Amino acid sequence: MIEATKRTRLSDRPSRILDSAIEIIGQRGYYGFSIKELASACGVTVPGVLHHFGTKDAILLAVLKDIERRDYEAVWKGVPLTAPAKLSEMSLANFKRLLHATVDRNSQQPNILRLFSILRIEAHYPEHPAFEFFYQRNVRALRVVAEMLEGKVTAPKDMAIKVVSMTAGLEDVWLATSMAFDLVKQWDEAIEMLLHEKVFA
Repeated sequence: MIEATKRTRLSDRPSRILDSAIEIIGQRGYYGFSIKELASACGVTVPGVLHHFGTKDAILLAVLKDIERRDYEAVWKGVPLTAPAKLSEMSLANFKRLLHATVDRNSQQPNILRLFSILRIEAHYPEHPAFEFFYQRNVRALRVVAEMLEGKVTAPKDMAIKVVSMTAGLEDVWLATSMAFDLVKQWDEAIEMLLHEKVFA
């Protein structure tokens, strides 16, 4: 029984390390945290942290991929719609419903949103360990949104740039004003204004 409990504790270590890393990186960014501080925060030795992740860069990327995976699963499972065979076949109503759910989830986890906001800016430099992650994330977001809008607006690629930029900008302002307004309400109103008279199908 004691041995089983010990194994459970050991198997839970990577999750505890990632949870602590999210909190620390969300406050200070990549450059503001150390392995030693992270180990102390999650009750693991420095060699223990390195055993699971190897390097500081690997911890950062593991955090980002873990958050992205959980968000993707939560949004797609939480929205009552059937995924179309092709993204272009998604209705405009379902497109807005899906993005609404994404913004709603972000509004419920400001610590995660803050982490992404900080790292998104830090990673503008190609030397940053998360540069490739955010580059690919942005390329993918623009492609997916453009595909969803195909056949529904006159210039889906241009509209995708506006939708993605508007969403990120609203979230950044929401964080910078200590969440002084209803993020989801403002996004709902903004997407309607953005798509107004641009929709033809």
